Amino acid sequence: MAEPNSTEDAGAAEETVPFASDGERVKTLLEDMFDTVAGPDGVFGRPVAAGDRVVITAREVSIGGGFGWGGGVTAGEAEAAGDVDEGAGAEEISGADVGHGAGGGGGGSGRPVAVIDVGPDGVNVTPVVDKTKLGLAAVGAWSAVALAMFTTVKTLFGKKK
Repeated sequence: MAEPNSTEDAGAAEETVPFASDGERVKTLLEDMFDTVAGPDGVFGRPVAAGDRVVITAREVSIGGGFGWGGGVTAGEAEAAGDVDEGAGAEEISGADVGHGAGGGGGGSGRPVAVIDVGPDGVNVTPVVDKTKLGLAAVGAWSAVALAMFTTVKTLFGKKK
């Protein structure tokens, strides 16, 4: 009996599962990306020594992405499955293979959240306040409150039919 990782099995897998090697490459890429971003090197900056003190930055990171791919059929398979109309355009795809490809994308962001100061007097963690993020959250919250009040006032004192 052949071993599961033999080249015969690998060849059979590639024939039955199109893009199998591409899928493995994407999986490896995503694993590497998540390990790098979510690991200590992605969250903490390099320690910087200044005299008897060491300063380390901490950050919030987020990433996301997506991908997909398709396949295709030969013209013979399409004709056998009845996917080729006999009307206009049938002669254009008769005898031709039909298929499609793959695509993907993603992005990420990061922002500082704290500065860690290690010195002879101990460890001090100073949060980094993102005023823009707080301001946008406040605008969103007050907009929701104003909309709720407007709707309530309109309901209570609106025109009666």
